Amino acid sequence: MFVVVIGLLLLLATALSLSVVNNDNNRFVESECRLALSTEEGKQIVANQARVRWARDNHAVDTVNVLWRKTDTTLGLDGEMPRQLDLEFGNVHMRLSQPVLLIVDLVEGSLLSNPKRTTPAKLHVDDAILSINGKSFTTTAEFVALFRSVNDSPEAVAVDSTTQVTLEVIRDFQNQPALEEYERAVVDSVVSRLVFQTKTEAKAAVLDSPVRVWCGVVWCGVVWCGACAD
Repeated sequence: MFVVVIGLLLLLATALSLSVVNNDNNRFVESECRLALSTEEGKQIVANQARVRWARDNHAVDTVNVLWRKTDTTLGLDGEMPRQLDLEFGNVHMRLSQPVLLIVDLVEGSLLSNPKRTTPAKLHVDDAILSINGKSFTTTAEFVALFRSVNDSPEAVAVDSTTQVTLEVIRDFQNQPALEEYERAVVDSVVSRLVFQTKTEAKAAVLDSPVRVWCGVVWCGVVWCGACAD
């Protein structure tokens, strides 16, 4: 799994005498964010998020029910999480993209490829899983843990000594369209969240002075500096 971090070390490392809540700095953060999303890594993230949005808007997200037994020990799949976008700013660690688990391989005997254990249709290589019983996940380890915990979940539905698990799935994920209008919407959404969150955190740092927000430099009153005594 690859994660692209919008590090404010890059966005704000230059000494600034501007208030972090003014419009000039908001425009600076927005500009740098758009620049980061225009890199090859950023474009991959934007395209995948556009596919997710398109699928939801066009009823291309399937619901697949899987019968999971307590004796099951493995899903029988190899999966990977495409590049994700995270914000790190001070104490804030926020995922700005919606993770999906892309199925790379299904081993022989996988319950996900067993038509007797999956309805209305089994899963295939290149399908992407969005959620388990309506719950999203941020890492592959979290995906596995969430699946294995469903037997004890209040959302689980018991069916003949098994538990019915509901997955949201986008079929043949990489071949779903990444339309320009959806990519623009993704970029605008990410930029908006980034500007809002950094502004909110910066305000909190000022109001609670001398609390420090680490982002490559230290906020200390009205200027940015490399170090500042409490």
